[in-house]
Amino acid sequence: MTLAVYPLVFLPAAASLRNADPAQEEVARSLGLGRLATFWRVTVGQARLAILGGAALVGLAVLAEFGAFEILGFRTLTTEIYTEFTVGFNQPAACALSLVLVVLGGFMVVAARRAEAPTSDFERWLVSKSLSFWIMTWFLAQLVVLTAIGTYFRGPGWSWVWPWRS
Repeated sequence: MTLAVYPLVFLPAAASLRNADPAQEEVARSLGLGRLATFWRVTVGQARLAILGGAALVGLAVLAEFGAFEILGFRTLTTEIYTEFTVGFNQPAACALSLVLVVLGGFMVVAARRAEAPTSDFERWLVSKSLSFWIMTWFLAQLVVLTAIGTYFRGPGWSWVWPWRS
């Protein structure tokens, strides 16, 4: 898995460091910063967006990966969802684990989106909102969607707990 996803971080970070201005490091050193502080503040600071964007892509790829982990017998969230749903016939547990996967995926998408540089006024407005704003918006959207689905499947014997059981 590491060999498959390392280019997602390495290539953008290497390109970002290749295009970095070495004069900024020299200025930081001349202003009294040590080597380690210059590295963290200037060099890593210039490649930060590329590293964070690549890390978000790697996180999404790892969350979505199923086949390799199932073949190797390595227990991950996606393999546990599959096991609960098909082997254990435990639909509520599989749905709860799927919800956790959706939340983690949502956080990864938000992280990937925030790592990009905004190009328009609307994108600058989107990036300027805090993470708590987007989390609350996402939960509100989920509530609306789940309410709509629950209202659609409402019928005789319908329960607020598990609509597929009567």
